[in-house]
Amino acid sequence: MSFAVYQTNGQCPAPHVIYLTSRDAIEYPTTRQEYNPDSGVVEQKNERLRTDCIWSMSIALSQYRHFDAVISLQNVQIPRTYYDFVGGYNDQLYCVFVNLANDIHIDFTITVPPGNYEPDSVASTLQPLLGAAMTTAAAAAGLAPFTSDPTVVYDKPSNKLTFGFGATQTPGIRVEFMHQPNAPGDFPRALTRELGFMDTENAYIQLSVAGAFDSFPPAVGSKMFTPFVLDLTAGMHTIMVRTNLTPTSVLASNTDLLGVKSVTYSSILAAVSCSNTPPGAIITLDRMGQPARVHSQQVSLIRAQLTQDDNRLIDLMGHDWSMTLAVSYTPRGDPLPPPISEPAKTDNTANNKKRPANQTQNNNTPASST
Repeated sequence: MSFAVYQTNGQCPAPHVIYLTSRDAIEYPTTRQEYNPDSGVVEQKNERLRTDCIWSMSIALSQYRHFDAVISLQNVQIPRTYYDFVGGYNDQLYCVFVNLANDIHIDFTITVPPGNYEPDSVASTLQPLLGAAMTTAAAAAGLAPFTSDPTVVYDKPSNKLTFGFGATQTPGIRVEFMHQPNAPGDFPRALTRELGFMDTENAYIQLSVAGAFDSFPPAVGSKMFTPFVLDLTAGMHTIMVRTNLTPTSVLASNTDLLGVKSVTYSSILAAVSCSNTPPGAIITLDRMGQPARVHSQQVSLIRAQLTQDDNRLIDLMGHDWSMTLAVSYTPRGDPLPPPISEPAKTDNTANNKKRPANQTQNNNTPASST
């Protein structure tokens, strides 16, 4: 574990800690949303996300003259109750079915049920979904009679998915796997990175009219290996702990040193690694994050969010999380007044004169309200 060390002097106020748990928050500002597979849209729920919380300080965090508060995330406990494949966010595989004889192209989309998957389970889930979608696309392409027999298998040595056709597959077709949808305006919910496809180029498998297999990337035997390895947690490798404790201001309910209320973007206290934590376990912080230096005169509310690196709030499915903040103090950039010194002694030497003592205020007195 590494610690951030701040150079202070004996005049700094004593450090302390603040323990926060989401169940004690006074407000949850964000409404929970959930993808409805029947309507195909993300709908508002009569629930609040527990990953966007506001706490009220029973005793306001007051600043001291000539010192800034330095707030660090000491530890955090987050239940691994979110999904790797999130409905409406990263749950689709975009494809094109091609009738080679007539050069007819039919776009279709495979929507994977939200949840957490292992490599074998994602392969066994994709295969029947792909087969059903190919049957529907073949009818639209005028290919009848038609037998759909795709194969999707996880190759453990390479950590890749393989795609191919079974013995009963009707020939004369090509299936393309796209990195984004063709239709303009469609919101990309592609599982490109999760399944090992490229972000810039499409892959395909093809069975000619004569029954010859071809693919891109080039076939190995009678199978197409995805270009890249599986990364089923690609949607979220880290959890960002964001707060309103920015370097220059906080929530509008708090005042800065000039008594002005202002709001700015959240600061990130830490990026918590979560890729190696299995579902149902507790994610913890393995090292201190980036401290936030607060100039505000008084902090009465603290707001914190758990997000992905793209700033999307995480859904813990109603479960709570907690964190501990360490608060210390460091001198501001302006020089401190000189410490109180003892009066200089006077002697009888003609060349020596009595020097006045330095006068200053107590630096540990909290700043007065404005």
